[in-house]
Amino acid sequence: MEDQDNGESDVPFANVPAISDSLATLEEELQGLKSASEHIDASQEAAQEAASAAEKVSSATDDLASSTEELIQRIEAIDFDGRFESIEDEISDVQKEVQTVEETVLQAKETIGERLDRLETLVTRAIMAVAVVGIVLALLVSLG
Repeated sequence: MEDQDNGESDVPFANVPAISDSLATLEEELQGLKSASEHIDASQEAAQEAASAAEKVSSATDDLASSTEELIQRIEAIDFDGRFESIEDEISDVQKEVQTVEETVLQAKETIGERLDRLETLVTRAIMAVAVVGIVLALLVSLG
């Protein structure tokens, strides 16, 4: 009777449904834990891949920063002012040479013009001389 006071029954295996329910609940919990464990494993793998990718990006960033720094140093080492002054001097020299050539061409044009004028005068005088000689000859022939 003491068993009845404790709420236990004298029937053997009376607790089997409760144990079965507890086992089912425990199995569900285990499945949940297994699923959570698999999810944690997948998350760890993804985190490791992300960390590896981050290391690669960090390395590439360091390489880019180093290359950029080297490029900046090279650019800063260039004497732009000196180069520009040199270019300006060369342009000035070329302008002077062009001006000299232009003056020479103008002087040559003037000289050629003067010589053409003299040549024209000489040709005109020669034609007139030939005409006079022709007239003189014609007169001589007619008188003669």
